[in-house]
Amino acid sequence: MDKIRYKVIKRLGVINSSNNGWAKEVNIVSWNDGAAKLDIRDWEQSSNRMRKGITLFRDEAEKLREILNSMDMEDLESRHPKDELVLLDDF
Repeated sequence: MDKIRYKVIKRLGVINSSNNGWAKEVNIVSWNDGAAKLDIRDWEQSSNRMRKGITLFRDEAEKLREILNSMDMEDLESRHPKDELVLLDDF
């Protein structure tokens, strides 16, 4: 298996840090010499190891920003009755 190459172009910020040396970061990263993408994932403090994450092209990042800007953050804290929940099999 080929080794994955990456270059962190710009570190944008840390969303969350844990005591075990890992941090959920938002960065601009080039993977395998490709176009730079917005990247959200956990990185080890040394930045030598990372966990699974998500990468977004510019148009996807713009759409995500639009969605986040339009949402009510209070919705993240609300609880819904069990009968309103949708099972994954229903999608």
